[in-house]
Amino acid sequence: MRIEEVELSNFLSHERSLVYFKGNINAIVGPNGAGKTSIIEGISYSLFTDSQKGDRKDLIKKGATKSWIRLKFTQGKSTYEVKRNVTSSAEDLLVQDGKQVIARGRTEVNKKIEEMFGLDKDVLLSTVIVRQGEIEEIFNNLPDVMKKILKIENIEKLTDSRGPIYQMKTKIEADIRVIEEQEKRLADLIKEKEDKRNKLVNSQNELNRLKDEEVPLIANIEELENELKVLEDKRNKYFVLDNQLSLALQEKNEISAFLEKVKSLDEEIKNVDNQINQLSWVEKASAYKEELATLVKQKGEISRQINKITSEIEKVKKNLELKNKLYPKFEEYQKAKDEYDKIMQVHENYTRLSGEIKSLKTQLNKLKQQLDKFGKIEDIEVVKRKIEQLDEEVKRKREEKAKNIAEKTRLENVLKNLENAEGGKCPVCGHQLDKDHIQKLVEESTERIGDLSSNIINLEKEVKQGEKYLEELRNKLNILTEAWQIKSQYDTSQSSIEEKEKELESMEELEEKYFQLQRSLKDLEPLFNQYLSVKEVTEERLDELLRDLSSFQSNLQELEEKEKELKEKIGDEKVLQKAERDLQILKQQYSQLLNKRGEKHAKEERLNDLNQRIAELKSKISSLNYTEDYYKKVKEEHQNLDKRLRDLQNNISALEKEIEILSADIDNLSKKIEEDKKNVSKLPSLENAIKKIDKLRSDLGGTGLQNFLISSLKSKIENNLTEILGKFDLAYSTVELDFDLSGRRNKSRAEIKLFNNAGQDFTVNQLSGGERVALGLALRLAIANSLMEDVGFMILDEPTVHLDDERKKELMDVIRSSMGIVPQIMVVTHDEEVRDISDYIIQVEAKGNGSRVKEVIPDDQQGL
Repeated sequence: MRIEEVELSNFLSHERSLVYFKGNINAIVGPNGAGKTSIIEGISYSLFTDSQKGDRKDLIKKGATKSWIRLKFTQGKSTYEVKRNVTSSAEDLLVQDGKQVIARGRTEVNKKIEEMFGLDKDVLLSTVIVRQGEIEEIFNNLPDVMKKILKIENIEKLTDSRGPIYQMKTKIEADIRVIEEQEKRLADLIKEKEDKRNKLVNSQNELNRLKDEEVPLIANIEELENELKVLEDKRNKYFVLDNQLSLALQEKNEISAFLEKVKSLDEEIKNVDNQINQLSWVEKASAYKEELATLVKQKGEISRQINKITSEIEKVKKNLELKNKLYPKFEEYQKAKDEYDKIMQVHENYTRLSGEIKSLKTQLNKLKQQLDKFGKIEDIEVVKRKIEQLDEEVKRKREEKAKNIAEKTRLENVLKNLENAEGGKCPVCGHQLDKDHIQKLVEESTERIGDLSSNIINLEKEVKQGEKYLEELRNKLNILTEAWQIKSQYDTSQSSIEEKEKELESMEELEEKYFQLQRSLKDLEPLFNQYLSVKEVTEERLDELLRDLSSFQSNLQELEEKEKELKEKIGDEKVLQKAERDLQILKQQYSQLLNKRGEKHAKEERLNDLNQRIAELKSKISSLNYTEDYYKKVKEEHQNLDKRLRDLQNNISALEKEIEILSADIDNLSKKIEEDKKNVSKLPSLENAIKKIDKLRSDLGGTGLQNFLISSLKSKIENNLTEILGKFDLAYSTVELDFDLSGRRNKSRAEIKLFNNAGQDFTVNQLSGGERVALGLALRLAIANSLMEDVGFMILDEPTVHLDDERKKELMDVIRSSMGIVPQIMVVTHDEEVRDISDYIIQVEAKGNGSRVKEVIPDDQQGL
C-alpha cells in the first residue's frame, strides 16, 4: 500500500491544502506550529477516523462549519480514495479507480478498509505510525503494545468482576432465584385456581335461578303495560273532553251576561231614529252648501283663465311686431344657407384632397430616404441573367464531379479485382493477362485515379466558390427587387401628388366663397333663430284669444248671479254647521245600535248551540268509564314491578361479569401454572450453566491464554525482525524475544536479546544510539508485518526531537538504510538535516491563522 496524496479542507490549521507524496522518502518540514503534524493527523483520520484531538469538533478549523479530508492511495494495480466528512459521517466514501463506490458511511468505510487492506488501527498506531519522539519507546512499552495489538485487554475485560461473563453469571443466578420463588408459589396457584373454580360453579347456579325468576316477572310487566296503554288513551280523551266542556260553560256564562245588558236595545234604536227625522232639513242645506263650494271653485278658475288670456294677448301683439321687423333678415339667411349647402361638397373634397396630398408627401419623403440608402440601382435583368448562367455552370460542375467520383470508384474496384485476380484473368472481360499487362493496368488505373482525385478536389472548390458567388448574387437580386419596388412606389406617389394638386387648384375660388358664406351665416344666425321663435305667431291667433276672453267674462257674470241665489237658500251658516255635527253624531249612534242588535241575535243563536254542545260532551265523558284514581293505582303497580325487574337484571349482569372475571382468572392461573412448571423444569440446565461459566472464567483468567497468544506470534516476529535487521549494516544476526504477561495486579515484562555471529548476546541498553534506532524501527516493522500483509509505508512524527547532532546523524543513516525494508517513509520535522536524505520535500508555513503547503525539489534533483 502506497499513499499518493491527501487533501485537507478546514481541517485543524489547514483551510485548503493538497499534499502529494513522491519518491521514497518524503520530508514534511517547517517551523513548530506551522501545521506539519496536522497532515499526519489527516492521514490517520482518513484511515481510521482516529485523532489525538479527541472531540471531532476540535478538528474543524476555527470559524468554519464544515470539514473534510480526501486520501488517495494505491495497492496493486488499483487506486483508492477515502473521503471523510468530519461533520457528517453519512457522507464518508471509499471509491475504487475513481468511479466505483464500494463503501458509503463511516462504519461501512472503516469495515471495508480493515477487510480489503488488512489494516488494523491498533497495530498501525502502535508500530508504523510513530508519534513524536517515540521510536525507542517500544522497548519499554513492548508488553503493553503486544497486549493492545492482540486485543488481550479485551480478554481481561471479559473476565473482569464487572465484565460480560460475570454479568451473564449474575443474570443466570437471578433467573434461578426467580424460578425457585416460582416453584414455591406453584402450590398456592393450584389451590387458588380450585377455589375460583368452586366459586364459579356457585355463581352459575345462582345466575340460573335469577333467570328463571325473570321470565314471569317480564310477562306481568307486559300485561300491566298494555292496560296502562289503554288507560292513557282514555285519560288523554278525558282531558280533551273535560277541557272542551269547561270552555263551553265559560262561553255560555259570558253570552248570558251580554244578553242581560241589552234588554232595552230596541227602545234606544227607536228614540235615535226620531231625532234623525227631526233634522232631515239639514241634508238639503248641506247639498246647497256643497253646490256653492263647487261654484266658488269654478269662479276662481275662470278668473285665472281671464288673467292668463289677457297676458297672452299682450305677448302675441309684441311678437307680431318683431316678426314683421325680422322677416327681411330671415329671407337673407335662407338664401345664403341654400348657396352654402350647394358648395359644402366642394369644401369637403378640398379638405380631403389636402389631407391626401400631405400624407402622400410624407410617404414620398420616407421612400426617398429608403432609395438614398440603395445608391445607384443596377438593372435587375442583368443580375438575373448572371444568376441563371452561374447556376447552370455550378450544376455542370456538380455533374462532372459526380462522373469523376463514379469513374474513380470503378477504377478502385478494378484495382482491387486485379490484386485478387485468379489465374491471371481480367476481372472485367475474362481474357488471360500476363504479369506485365496486369502491372501496366495497375499503373494506368492508379495514375488515372490520382488525376480523378485531383479533378474532384478542384471541382469541389469550384462548386463551393460558385455556390458562394451564387448566394451573393441571389442576396443582391433580393435587395435590387426591394429597391425597384420602392422606386415604383415613389414614382406612383409623385404622379398622384401632381394630379391631386391640379384638382385642388381648380377648387380654390369656391373654397374662398365657402368661408365668406360661413362668416355671413354666423352673423345672421342669431336673427334667424329669433325670427324662428316668433314665426308661428299670427293675426288669427290674436283674434282667437280675444274671442276666448269675451266668453270667459260672460261665464264669470253668470256664476256670480247663481252664487248670490245659493247663499240666500243656505241662510245662517253657523246654525247649519251645528246641525250637521248633531246629525253626524246621531247617525253614528244609530249605526252602533244596529250593529249591537245584530250581535244580540248572533249571541242568542250561539247560546242555543252551546246548550246542545254541553249536553253532548257530558254524555261522551260518561261513556269513557275513566277514573284518575284507578289509573294511578295501575301505574304505581307497574313502577314497582319494573324496579324489581331492574334490580333482578342488575344482579344477573353482576353475576355474568363475576363469572367472566372468574373464567379469565382461572385461564390466567392455568397459564401461570403451566409457565411456572415449564420454568421449574429449566432449573437443572441453569445450574449446569453456572458450572460451565465458572470453568470458562477460570480458563480465561490469569496469564495462561495471554502467554499462549504471545508465544504463537513470537517466532514470526523474531523471524521478521532478524530478516529486517539483516538489511541494516549491523553486527547482529539473530534476535530473541522473551515475554511474561502477568495478571492485572503484576507488571508485565519483555526482554530483547541480540546475538552476533560469535554467539555472544547483548541487551538493548548495550547498543549504540544508531543501533537502538535501527532496532526500534525494525521491531515496529516486524510486528506490523507479522499481523498485516504489505505494510508499504512508515510515518515518523518529529523523530529528531531531544536528539543531539550525533544521534540525529545516526537516525538519518538508519532512515536512508530503511529504503530496502519499507518503500515509503514520511518524516515530519523542523530540522534541516532531513532535507539531505529526502526525495521530495513538502514545505509547511504558517500564514495568518492557517497553514500553507508548497512543493520543494531537493538540490540534488534539480534539473532531473
